[in-house]
Amino acid sequence: MKHKNEAVDYLRGISILAIITIHVVSLHDKGLTDFFNVLVLFYLKDLLQFAVVTLIICSAFSLYLNHNNLKFNFKDIMRFYKRRISRLLLPFWIFLGLYFSIHLAIKYIFDVALIDLSSGYILKSFLMVGGIGIGWIILTLLLLSLFFPVFLYLYENVNKKYLFLIWTVSFIVSVVFFTRTGVDTYNLSNLNPFTLITMVLSFFTGWGLVYLIGFSFHSIFKKHPNIREELRISFKFIGIFVIFHALYFILGLSRKMYLNKYPPTPYYLSFSIMMTLVLLTLLFGYKRFLKEYTSNFLSFLSSNSYWLFLWNILTLSLITPFLSIFSISNLYLKFVIALVLNIIFSIYLVKLQKKLIKWEISLENHHF
Repeated sequence: MKHKNEAVDYLRGISILAIITIHVVSLHDKGLTDFFNVLVLFYLKDLLQFAVVTLIICSAFSLYLNHNNLKFNFKDIMRFYKRRISRLLLPFWIFLGLYFSIHLAIKYIFDVALIDLSSGYILKSFLMVGGIGIGWIILTLLLLSLFFPVFLYLYENVNKKYLFLIWTVSFIVSVVFFTRTGVDTYNLSNLNPFTLITMVLSFFTGWGLVYLIGFSFHSIFKKHPNIREELRISFKFIGIFVIFHALYFILGLSRKMYLNKYPPTPYYLSFSIMMTLVLLTLLFGYKRFLKEYTSNFLSFLSSNSYWLFLWNILTLSLITPFLSIFSISNLYLKFVIALVLNIIFSIYLVKLQKKLIKWEISLENHHF
């Protein structure tokens, strides 16, 4: 029997919309000279960075509800790995095959390369060590899936207050050590063993904390939740983010979200977790409204979030050069058209995919 929580499903749908919006903004904020336009797109892109954390929290929540009875033995763990890895890797590799095939065909027919089609770029994309930008998210999900049995065992067998306290302190300490190395995560040419260890620990403890918070959603937000309890937890994380915001300001550290993602920092995670909890509280509060007016749309986005995440990269790579043919001077009109077309065509590809190969698979196979 599949466990399902409508509010979390709606949250997953909203987060995939936010990620698609980030992808569209990334192709419209290049080469801008107008200060106001640069500022608007920068803050839009930066404030939506919470969406990846939200998706991973939703993923952890779903995994916990469907696999909390996983036995900590070799046979069951291997069975879980086989199912989970195939659900993440096969769709990604299928998408990459079609993505590069379509662009190679365009280059052959029109003699125009819309993306990098070098063998090195393609190989890095398949291996998730560079290449296409979304590879890091897939790799993160794969690595977290490998540690899922460990996270689950700790969550079920260790006092939760001590677990979260020790894990959070370990995360902050590892980030402090990594920050003191002064290494630019966008240029790892000066990486040494100590820096590598602190970076890996920051990654592991940071995203591990996100996973554990996803596990805890089953107890925080119950079937018939108490709105006061939801608000109390949300305000607690708002307070935590305000504290980190003040600390980063006092210490002169960057408060740009995208610069705090690789590896995740307390500033980025506190903001993203805060946004996730606030949105989830609002979704609980307005669940009746959402169920009546937007449930079908958000449920579709949620249950097909993985494929929508993949297909939007393909549609965006084709829509953007197509729109450049037209002389649309208004930046915001061009942005809205690109966003709407990207969402429409991504949804169409998902529906077409289902019709062509008749994938009548449970919802669990389609979302993160």
